Amino acid sequence: MTAAALLLSLAAASASPGPADPAILADARRALASARDARDRLEALRVPAALAGARQEELVFLNHAVLGLAAYLGDPGSSGARKRLDSILRRGRAHRERSRGALREALGRDAGRSVRR
Repeated sequence: MTAAALLLSLAAASASPGPADPAILADARRALASARDARDRLEALRVPAALAGARQEELVFLNHAVLGLAAYLGDPGSSGARKRLDSILRRGRAHRERSRGALREALGRDAGRSVRR
């Protein structure tokens, strides 16, 4: 499940009163497991120095996703659970954008070197 799909599910859930939908909770649990797995895999990777900054920012994003989803699942029926999740993921996405910018920059430098050869 993508983060976008999860957020759409959560948006639908937040529009309806009452307890969280079991299907949305199942989606959130799957997204949490995926985020943990991605974080663990990325932590285990060795990357070239040029990609270290991108890797670090992506890890920060994944940590935000893990913490936000875990907090949401800990109290999904509360009125503020979705708002807290949105806030945590918004901060996490800022790190993901930095990660992608650092990756584009590193790839641009490498592409420039290969063209000059």
